Amino acid sequence: MADSDAAAAAPAKRSPSPAPPSATHAAGSSSSADAPKQKRQRIDRRGDDSRGQDSNDNSSGAAEGEVRLPKRPVALLFGYCGVGYSGLQINPGVKTIEGDIFDVLCNAGCVSKDNAVNPNKVSLQRSARTDRGVHAAGNLLNMKCILNPPVSPSGEMKPLIAYLNSQLPPLIRIWNIVKVQSSFNARSSCDSRYYQYLLPTYVFLPPKPGSAMWKMYKEWEKEEEEGVGEEEKRRLQQILYHPFWADAYAAYKEKEEKGPAAKEGEGEGEASAATATSAEDPTDVKVDSATTDTAPPPAADTSPFKADTIRKRTYRLSTDPSPYGAELLPRLRTLWSTFLGTRNFHNFTVGKPFKDPSAKRVMKKMEISDPFIVDNTEYVSLTLHGQSFMLHQIRKMVGLIVMLARSPAPGPKLLNASLTTKDKIHVPKAPALGLLLNSPVFVGYNVKVRAHNAQLEKMHKEGKIDETRKADQWREEISYDPFRAEMEEFRMRHIYQTQYETEEREDEFAKWLNYLDSIVGPDFLFLNLKGNIPKECLVGGNAVGGGSSVMKGLGKSERAEKRKERDAAPASGSIGEVAKQGNDEEYKGSDDEDEALPAGAKAADYEG
Repeated sequence: MADSDAAAAAPAKRSPSPAPPSATHAAGSSSSADAPKQKRQRIDRRGDDSRGQDSNDNSSGAAEGEVRLPKRPVALLFGYCGVGYSGLQINPGVKTIEGDIFDVLCNAGCVSKDNAVNPNKVSLQRSARTDRGVHAAGNLLNMKCILNPPVSPSGEMKPLIAYLNSQLPPLIRIWNIVKVQSSFNARSSCDSRYYQYLLPTYVFLPPKPGSAMWKMYKEWEKEEEEGVGEEEKRRLQQILYHPFWADAYAAYKEKEEKGPAAKEGEGEGEASAATATSAEDPTDVKVDSATTDTAPPPAADTSPFKADTIRKRTYRLSTDPSPYGAELLPRLRTLWSTFLGTRNFHNFTVGKPFKDPSAKRVMKKMEISDPFIVDNTEYVSLTLHGQSFMLHQIRKMVGLIVMLARSPAPGPKLLNASLTTKDKIHVPKAPALGLLLNSPVFVGYNVKVRAHNAQLEKMHKEGKIDETRKADQWREEISYDPFRAEMEEFRMRHIYQTQYETEEREDEFAKWLNYLDSIVGPDFLFLNLKGNIPKECLVGGNAVGGGSSVMKGLGKSERAEKRKERDAAPASGSIGEVAKQGNDEEYKGSDDEDEALPAGAKAADYEG
């Protein structure tokens, strides 16, 4: 387990949730724990002040007049669609997944009235702390819970789960509740996680002729540099003159030949690329029939941005006969597999220098599916199995893969450099919409459970324990296998369908691409044909828009002044210098700036 994962599970300033007590019996039976070594005032995540009452004993903490029922350490296996929620973890004042689940548990009597004021009192922990907009088919919480509440006094799990699901919104489902050993911790007991990212294949189209990114590549075509490989030169030609953009290139060339007079009235200079505009009438777009399907003509009032997006959706990687299209999927798979093994992901999160040991993460399996079509759009699925992940790590991994796939750069060389050198580069993060946690894995814990249960069987056969004690101390393995059919149905109905519909309606990926293609300045000079990383494109280097690294060593007032200077006038070369059109406000500003997190949380606590 990586350092940051273990640290997140321990009581620290970053999270007011204390770790569950260590087991005092190998059999995992319920027992009292010592009082906390350190007492301090804690602020209730749900808005009330409370003293450090961890309530580590197994009494329910019932309020006066309430029947005291025993509480047991349990693991709650669940899934959710992240749309409409501000992330997983309980955070006062905002709607979260844990908040909805905890409220339902309290209302059902699984958490006593006294403990309901503060999730810390039931030792609430989670396996993967997902950010806003991220989904999960399978995640896990562990806590101390009353398993025979008034709504289900029998103590049977199935009726209790059915009742809880009837009270939860359809976007959250509980798959199972299992009793766990007292030493179990959802985060530190988790061996690895499976994630998936869905991408429309049109994101791999080369930049549109006339955009800032395309112009940067066009300048490189004119340069004669030593050390540039023939493959990179050939790929540059494929990118600059892809048949999908034949009409757009013809319009751009015609405008260039007419000279400055043809450019009057544009007003936005480089920024015009953000709306992916072109000189041709959007209703008169001609597309190579071999590389796309027929798209309906845009309505008369359709904006140039929307017209381009509609056209992009007709692109089919699976039938693109151009050399660019034929090489794209193998190139993607080679790039994606470069992340395998133990690598330093300091470039793929926020606030982690190269020398920070916790920046090293282990990737076990990386795969990319064949393209498939949903409605009018073709997608690919990127899957990854890793030990643990940091804030924005997966989204930035996807972001850099997209950048490299549609650039002339020697991808594997540059990607390896981002993972092995201290150079901090601008890595854009892909939209949260495509990210899905499939399930956490608990191999090590399940081995312990099997050994524990085998010992119980032996003791029972020898007459050392009776059937009642054996049943009370028996522990289930943590597995999602019995619920795969339900999870798949939930995934299709509430996650995938939401992702597809949101992309069709909001054009999330099209806006993100237009933001990237409209940036001017040195930030993406590392996409050059040699695969070198120039100093001027480093975060904190000559790039004015540098993120948190440029603020290192400055006091609060100095940092505030720097931000004021940056925000007052976006200078040429800043990553913030983008078009003011195209409705891409969400993507403006540096990806390297620290983002707002729940009170007490650190970037290292979050995944995805």
